Amino acid sequence: MSSLLVDYKKETKITLIIFFSVYTITSCVSLIFLDYKVSPMKDFNEDYISFQTFIYILRNNLFVFLLLLLGTITFGILTLTNIISNAIMLGVATKGILELGPMSFPILIHGIPEFLSFFLAANFGLKPINYHFSNYKKSIKICFIGFILVVSAALIEAYISPMVILLLK
Repeated sequence: MSSLLVDYKKETKITLIIFFSVYTITSCVSLIFLDYKVSPMKDFNEDYISFQTFIYILRNNLFVFLLLLLGTITFGILTLTNIISNAIMLGVATKGILELGPMSFPILIHGIPEFLSFFLAANFGLKPINYHFSNYKKSIKICFIGFILVVSAALIEAYISPMVILLLK
């Protein structure tokens, strides 16, 4: 995959710097100033594990993936806005995730393929559209790999994470 991203060095730096800067600031503000408690997972049950849940998660994640890709036709504005908003949401959620302790592991495992898919889409969205026309094979590969990662993340989030949570309860 690294050979696919050779042309994306600048976009990779932009994506990582913006995401982690906003995430770090938001996490610190959240940890210091926000006072909320995460509700216990005692209400969580096997009803969550369903095809409807998978479709709901997949639809939402594909929407984010598409918005990140569409930055290529909005001169990167849509992609940058999405990177910032996701970093803020994740930063605010960090306090709750930390409060869950070991119970956060099943929630976080789907984040690896999801983050990678969004990262690929963000890099794609920060490139001008003419780049994708001249390098269409590479661009199609990046979109395909990103799509597979989105589907994988949704499967993990809808089926595997809930089963692990139920086992840990």
